[in-house]
Amino acid sequence: MNEDIITALRNGINRGEHLETSIQVLINSGYNPREVKDASRYVSSGVISSLETKPGEHLLMPEKKRIFNTQAPPTTPQTNSIAQTKQEIQSIKNEIAQKPEPIQKPEIRQLPPIIHPKKKTKKSYWIKEILLMIILVTLLGVLGASILFKDKLIGIFG
Repeated sequence: MNEDIITALRNGINRGEHLETSIQVLINSGYNPREVKDASRYVSSGVISSLETKPGEHLLMPEKKRIFNTQAPPTTPQTNSIAQTKQEIQSIKNEIAQKPEPIQKPEIRQLPPIIHPKKKTKKSYWIKEILLMIILVTLLGVLGASILFKDKLIGIFG
């Protein structure tokens, strides 16, 4: 018997799913249907026998849930059948499904003000423009001279 199938079936039952739902999920996942059915028979026999109360065994259920009371709630021994337990579980699931989850609003933080750099005056731009124009004219002069006097430059450096 495949241990993976048995483990998956037990996990499904522990999460509160019906055995048939877990079987269908495993078959849809590609497991061999015959192996899944065999494992389900094995798991279901173990589950039913573990859920039944044994002679001399009593389930204790608290009467009310008291959060802020320091005294322990009085308990009386009761025996519950599987049907009652399933009914209680179903009612708890319904209560959980009906209660909406509170939506937490994200915390809004105010950003610090944006500090703009100081604007440069038109005078500083004017000085940079003149300096760049002088460099440009000088480089163009050097280029023109090297084109006009290329034969002499080759003779000097070559």
